[in-house]
Amino acid sequence: MKGWLLIFLVITCNFAMAQTTLPSLSKKEMYADFDTLIIALTKINPHDYVRRMVNNYAMKDSIIQLRKQIEHIDKTEDFFWLVNKALTYCQDGHTSIVRHGFYGFVDSLDRIKWHTTEADTSVIKIYRALLRAKVKSYKLKLPIKYIDGEYRALCDFTYQKTTVPFGAILSRCNHQSIHQYIQPLVGSIAELHWDFQYKRFYTENFTQSFHLSPTDLIDLEFSTKKTAISIKCRLDDTVSTLKPLKYLDPGQPMVAYFEDYQTLYLHMPSMKDGDYYVRKIDTVTAGKTIKKVIFDIRDNPGGSDPEWQMILRHLVHQPIIRHITYAANKDNPRRDRLSLAPPSPINVGQPRILRANFIKEDLYQYISKDIDTFEVDDHSLHFKGKIYVLQNENCFSSAGSLISTCQFSDQLINIGNSTGWFAGFGSMPWVMILPHSKILYWTEPLLDFTNVKKPEDLFHNDVKINIQLTLEDYAKRYTSNTDWYAIDYLLHQDKAMQFILNLILRN
Repeated sequence: MKGWLLIFLVITCNFAMAQTTLPSLSKKEMYADFDTLIIALTKINPHDYVRRMVNNYAMKDSIIQLRKQIEHIDKTEDFFWLVNKALTYCQDGHTSIVRHGFYGFVDSLDRIKWHTTEADTSVIKIYRALLRAKVKSYKLKLPIKYIDGEYRALCDFTYQKTTVPFGAILSRCNHQSIHQYIQPLVGSIAELHWDFQYKRFYTENFTQSFHLSPTDLIDLEFSTKKTAISIKCRLDDTVSTLKPLKYLDPGQPMVAYFEDYQTLYLHMPSMKDGDYYVRKIDTVTAGKTIKKVIFDIRDNPGGSDPEWQMILRHLVHQPIIRHITYAANKDNPRRDRLSLAPPSPINVGQPRILRANFIKEDLYQYISKDIDTFEVDDHSLHFKGKIYVLQNENCFSSAGSLISTCQFSDQLINIGNSTGWFAGFGSMPWVMILPHSKILYWTEPLLDFTNVKKPEDLFHNDVKINIQLTLEDYAKRYTSNTDWYAIDYLLHQDKAMQFILNLILRN
């Protein structure tokens, strides 16, 4: 009987899933949804000015131009990809399609306004499945690294019968300079990094551009000191390497003590479980002398600010005082949901405009210009030495908040390389749903003007001590079979760690 019941439940669940389909949209509904999106991405999202001034493209105009393409589409799935492209133009991880679990963050008033209920999460799951399937269909992963302004082969690799040697420079793609080829992809590949030195976007994942079909071919030209190498690759094919490469290895939370350096080491792969670190710090450091602290947040995608703040409160000997300035678009239609800074007495009822010598228009209004202090906790170690925050290009969101906090304390030294992404202090992005298609997305409503003197500063990518790894360093790391966060690897093979440890010995 139980077996029959199980079969019945499985059939019932499969039938229920089969009944969940994308809504059939009329042209009128598509236009209405896209107009709702345009408001969110041009009047709520505040990044258009930065993209124009720093990245040299008109984000707002690009998004509005997409509206014309609705005339040429009929299917809801095609409309989804149009929405995804509009979100991608923002080039910010806090402006993107989100999974159904974020539905709970949709404001209760918005749920009424947009006629949405929990039942819509089934549709949201289908959209996410479309996105995941699309990403997985691009199988071509070139073992290359962007370093010193060039894309170089991380190891010898072979495509069909052609071998590209270690160190070869990727110079051209589809008969264009590789740099010229990548710049227009701002609507096709999410989260491009910005190279502040060469003033251009870069990504090693350009073979996953959504404007191409996975069955398409791309022409690649590599060069060495001796020869030029051309290969024509299918995007749904793979290359062969002698050793498998791993590019990210988040590892596990770790607290350790390096006896020879009298150094406390913390590895935080994401911003969560702050209480775990506090407990382990007390256990690991009991009876020991601490001269330095290394707080390793490489490849940390973010999480919750209070988690890393809990750790710093337990370490530092004095409060960290941050003077944080937030601003939002002056024409944000949801101003009533922001904690607005008061207007001046002579401008009661008007937004308090943010003034900056590099902004010639009334674009932004102050949201807050507050002193934000996190105090030393009651059981702090009262550590007075340097705390090295080890970062890399893959730190984002809450990890960016920690990086920015380093600018407010001589005790905190962020060390590593620039992210090329928006960092700084922010807030929980606003989660919204398009009323007819039920596409769930979020977007960032604030811009961090803390310590900003020029447009580039809005990225908050300052690094107090820059570490530039060599191509050989990256190759050794990515081809290693060892756990990157094993203590032996950290002490003897991790080049960034060795740089800090040598710095500690000298000081």
